[in-house]
Amino acid sequence: EIGKDISLEQLIDEYDAVFIGIGLGTDSRLDLPGSDGPGVWGATDLIRQIKNNPDFSLPQDLNTVLVIGGGNTAIDISRELAMLGAEDVRMLYRRSRKEMRGYDHEIVGASHYGVRLVENVTPLEVVRHGEKVKALKVSSTISDDTFELPCDWVVEAVGQLKHVSDVSPEIEVDEMGRLIVDSETRRTAHPKVYAGGDCINGGKEVVNAAQDGREAAFDMLKSWGISPSLHGKKYFKSFFTYDGH
Repeated sequence: EIGKDISLEQLIDEYDAVFIGIGLGTDSRLDLPGSDGPGVWGATDLIRQIKNNPDFSLPQDLNTVLVIGGGNTAIDISRELAMLGAEDVRMLYRRSRKEMRGYDHEIVGASHYGVRLVENVTPLEVVRHGEKVKALKVSSTISDDTFELPCDWVVEAVGQLKHVSDVSPEIEVDEMGRLIVDSETRRTAHPKVYAGGDCINGGKEVVNAAQDGREAAFDMLKSWGISPSLHGKKYFKSFFTYDGH
């Protein structure tokens, strides 16, 4: 583990180039009143539980889950919960559907499993009865209305924390905690260190991370006097569509 078993400086000394692809950190949390305790999850933590724990199952008395967020992670966990048997899964977003960051075809796909969208609301407080979640208090972003939405679980899908600021004092980080790289080569301020994926873009797609790795590898080869070239067979000769996309 870098920082414990070995330092980045040691890797730089031992190798001709180092690529940093450490992703993002833990879930960002809203720190709502009442959010400490059972029944309130971070989205990626819950996804990890579902994927990695073969014994994971929803509580038998779980009926309604409210997912806060409008990105693809919010859509993913909403669909997963609906597929696992949650009867009522609703996504809560502070703006309108057309302003959501999540892909429209993903939203449509989730709706096929019964996921619903509640637009123009912002969460205020998790309401509990003892330790059990009973409701989420929300306010409208287009009026003065404040109301409670009964629920059993609340899932926060509002992004992930960045954990790259302590990588190395020689690596520059922007105000959002992302590593700063050259847009063409993916090289950082250190001439032997490259980076790619979520730690430079804040959380995009796998294809973006793959491109980052390719561009970095090409520049490494060029810096060593090697002319890079692509090999392999092209399997797709045309585009295909899915639900009109």
